[in-house]
Amino acid sequence: MSTEKRLGGEKATAKGKFLDHLNFGYAKHISVSEEPSDNAVDQMLRMNIAREVIDRYCGGIEFDCMNCVVHAVCMKNLNGGLEIYSDLYCQSPVTFGKNGITFIKGKPSKKAKNEALDRHLLLFADFVDFFAYESLHGRIFKEIPDWSDVLILNQAANLNALLGRLGDYDHLNLLLPLSIAGRTLSKTIESLYGASARNCSGIYSCFPCLADFTRHKDVLLNASKIKL
Repeated sequence: MSTEKRLGGEKATAKGKFLDHLNFGYAKHISVSEEPSDNAVDQMLRMNIAREVIDRYCGGIEFDCMNCVVHAVCMKNLNGGLEIYSDLYCQSPVTFGKNGITFIKGKPSKKAKNEALDRHLLLFADFVDFFAYESLHGRIFKEIPDWSDVLILNQAANLNALLGRLGDYDHLNLLLPLSIAGRTLSKTIESLYGASARNCSGIYSCFPCLADFTRHKDVLLNASKIKL
């Protein structure tokens, strides 16, 4: 594969937009596996996504598109569709198959099971931001319980399905992008749920989203000094 195709030249940028907008309409020879390829793993590691997070949550998908072999990670949504991301060819995750939110049930520790626990939810726009959070948790976001449930919007079309689940929780931790859409959704949830909703975006306020915050090693080196 040429350097232009690998590293984001004009053709590679066009392919990224192509995949986002046309939803794999020209993809051929699609192969889905339980584990991502080494190429896809390397892409995530370069984003500072922890290897244990990749191993725990990522499947893999490969396909041919416009004379390129695309290696990507994927994660199933609740309706059986695949949420797919390649750091080389996608500007943001895209859905292959049926749209749907992603829900991950938290698992309290043995000690926590014996206590009366408030119900905590982590809310993300896409699974790459969730991977970034998992890679950072323990260094920052220390006050958020590690047994919190996780809800991922994936696509704007899933908004009603997402909003319908929020009322089941005592604490809503919002880790949404700082785009206009992300800010609007955060403000909407805060207005609906008041003190139960906590906007956590201040910790990555200089970046478009949590995944971009995680990319920067200089930030990570000082992450232990940041308190949420």
